[in-house]
Amino acid sequence: MNEMQTAAENFERYQSALKKDLPVIVVFKSLHCQLCKELDPCFNRIAEQYADQVASFIFDTEYIPRVDGVEGTPTLKVFINGKEVESLLGIGLPGDEQKAVLEDVFDEYANTETPSQDNFHQHRQTGQDLGSSH
Repeated sequence: MNEMQTAAENFERYQSALKKDLPVIVVFKSLHCQLCKELDPCFNRIAEQYADQVASFIFDTEYIPRVDGVEGTPTLKVFINGKEVESLLGIGLPGDEQKAVLEDVFDEYANTETPSQDNFHQHRQTGQDLGSSH
């Protein structure tokens, strides 16, 4: 199976996950983005720890359809009940800063008993913040 087929299957799973009760955390990356390459292993480790509480995906913008609000990479988006509640362009500097931002995001959304878009208005300072869509 090639990368495009894998990306298409993941995108279908992502679309399906948006319809479920779990929060969905997505990172959009690009092939030529050095910050993105360094982000992948950290994101995957943290996502695995929260797999029962949060659906998570990484998409390469080269292989998926255009997604509204993704103007640069890396971009992290959080969805609750199919609605975007947080969007971050830039996820900190590689290493400890990226890890801290990701852990904060996963912890915040995984530890919510009844996810509701109205519960999430926290502003994070990480690179250029696109702000939340409300």
